[in-house]
Amino acid sequence: MSQGPVAQLKAWEHALRHRTALADAERLRDSVVDPRTANAEACWAVMWNKPLYANTYVAIGQRYEEAIARDMYGAWRFIGINPKQYKITHLRGSNASTNFTVDGALANQIRADHKIALHRLLAIQGAAQLLRERVETFGEQAPFSNASEEPLDTLIPLLRTTLGRGWGHITVMHMLTDLGLSVKPDLHLVAAVQRLGLLTNMERTKVPSQQDAVLISEAVATLAKDFAGGSASPANLRYVDKILMEASRQKMLDIATQEDNAARNCT
Repeated sequence: MSQGPVAQLKAWEHALRHRTALADAERLRDSVVDPRTANAEACWAVMWNKPLYANTYVAIGQRYEEAIARDMYGAWRFIGINPKQYKITHLRGSNASTNFTVDGALANQIRADHKIALHRLLAIQGAAQLLRERVETFGEQAPFSNASEEPLDTLIPLLRTTLGRGWGHITVMHMLTDLGLSVKPDLHLVAAVQRLGLLTNMERTKVPSQQDAVLISEAVATLAKDFAGGSASPANLRYVDKILMEASRQKMLDIATQEDNAARNCT
């Protein structure tokens, strides 16, 4: 990759240095759950909440997450298999509440107290099922230890098979972002990637297809490696993902690099 995108990324990083966004990027970088070594509970902590953020405002997802976080600790062990605690069943058709049944004290309490949509509670159940399967296969000490060995275009559909309803490819990639295995190609990250010219032939759409989403993630992973001087790590990818997202969200995409400014001064 040429120095152009790296220089532009550094310009955005510099522009964010006096804003909380850069501190947030550093915090996310330092708190990445490394799938090579993370145990089941650590993985669960970045899995269960992702359906709460799908197709809604971040503030709403955060409110839901904060409301039920304490109830979710260790819940991957029983969600979906113990009808006395938490079991959601989708019966038919759409996501209307009448198309689901709710069993278990915890599930009914969450529904009554916080009015979280049943399709979101079902998707949390899918996350628990996935984690149990991976624990059974790979062990509780590092259930995602082999995930980095799978290319995203294979890994995403593989995970979706178990995750089930409510887990589109963007939500799956959101989960993988906190494992340092992907980026979440939302509107802002796509805009930043296009501004860098990393994917010039990508279709301009609000929600990229799975194929385009994977290409975006792969391009950002290459950028992150070059940005870090050739070293690739889950933490590097998470950091660059946040910088790109904030550059767009905070309307910084037109900030020029030092090289661009010098070239203008010479003309």
